[in-house]
Amino acid sequence: MKNTFFMLMLLGLAIASFSQSSSCFESDPFCTGTSYEFPASTNAPPAEDGPDYGCLATQPNPVWYHMRIENPGDIVIDMYSDPLVDIDFIAWGPFNDPYDPCLDDLTAEKIEKTAVIL
Repeated sequence: MKNTFFMLMLLGLAIASFSQSSSCFESDPFCTGTSYEFPASTNAPPAEDGPDYGCLATQPNPVWYHMRIENPGDIVIDMYSDPLVDIDFIAWGPFNDPYDPCLDDLTAEKIEKTAVIL
């Protein structure tokens, strides 16, 4: 079964301004085995109302991505910034479609709680 995880990356102290998906319905896909550079947004509207953002006290400059998972197992996502700035993120899932869960199904029960930050 193919499942989809949503990730909302909230990037503090933004370094560059680019147009990125700022809502769940406009989330961009990303693939495993590929390195991506996601420049931080600046002066973007705050994250939309509706989803449960867990322990994230604020949600400035949101960027939404989704990924489809073919086989179950561990997922490692390395995030870093240069210069060093705060990167906050939340992941929901699994879902069968990348857009159906927006916004009513992004609940506390669907927050991936097994993430380990190294």
